[in-house]
Amino acid sequence: MNKYLVMSLLLCTGTLCADDVIKPSTSDLPRASNLATKGDELALLNQLISVTQQNLDAQKQLRTDLQDYLQIKQQYMQKTDDKQLTIRLVTKAHQLLQKIQDQHLVQAFDQEFISELTFFSNIAAKWNNPS
Repeated sequence: MNKYLVMSLLLCTGTLCADDVIKPSTSDLPRASNLATKGDELALLNQLISVTQQNLDAQKQLRTDLQDYLQIKQQYMQKTDDKQLTIRLVTKAHQLLQKIQDQHLVQAFDQEFISELTFFSNIAAKWNNPS
């Protein structure tokens, strides 16, 4: 069984209490105890649908950004001495890692890939903040 599915099931059943570690995509939803009156289930479901759509849109954009990064990386591997291509690669890696972190999806990606993005992202950070 997929480990992310298991973690999701544990979160849903209340078996796992890792709010600091795992932030589900529904973290923007109001808690059931915060509902003002009975009958707000429809409003809650509408909110869930809205948040789900926002997450889907963000993940589709992330996919596009990932495709762009992989294309730039492939070009870079063929021309490692191209300074402009290096700048594009490092910048795109930084942006991609930031989006992955913002969407709390780091654990969904291979650790080696995250390490690669982190390496290039650190270069971008040094370029933007020279000491």
